[in-house]
Amino acid sequence: MTTAVKSTLGGPVTIAVTRAVKPGHEAEFAEALHRFAEATLRLPGQLGLHILRPPRGSTERSYGILRTFENEAAFEAFSRTPVFNQWHEKIAPWVEGEAEVRHIPGVEAWFLPAKASGGAGPPKWRLALLTYLAVNLVTTPMLWLVMPLIGARAAFPWDNFLFNLPVVALLTWIVMPFLGSVFKNQLHAK
Repeated sequence: MTTAVKSTLGGPVTIAVTRAVKPGHEAEFAEALHRFAEATLRLPGQLGLHILRPPRGSTERSYGILRTFENEAAFEAFSRTPVFNQWHEKIAPWVEGEAEVRHIPGVEAWFLPAKASGGAGPPKWRLALLTYLAVNLVTTPMLWLVMPLIGARAAFPWDNFLFNLPVVALLTWIVMPFLGSVFKNQLHAK
């Protein structure tokens, strides 16, 4: 059912699993999914999960779980547990086809579209703050290495933090929304 997925950084691993439920079995599946989530969240290596349910009144029958593990080894250990195998046996009469299993690498999990995250996603200011932190964590050490080679002045770390602030703001509220709309079809292509 699952295939091994490799994390290139060895850090947390997020797995998205989607199941199509047969008509008339939605309530049974939803209850079983809730019990499965409660039981497995206590297993070692679990960092959290989100259950994604179809909107009320819709004809959508796909349910899903976004589950984050401490690392790849925790995910692989989880997929070999008896409770995981029992879960698949229990839901077999209620689902159609195979599970859609997708590995969400690194920062991509932060940028799930609203449909996948079950809501509007994180506010832009939080994403901007996270991006600002990430940009500074990357650029500042790089500048410390490069500046002596080009003979630049020593006050650069503060200049870097101030310079990156409008760059991230422009990226968050102007450039990325524009590029996201232009390349929407390519970003979400199957």
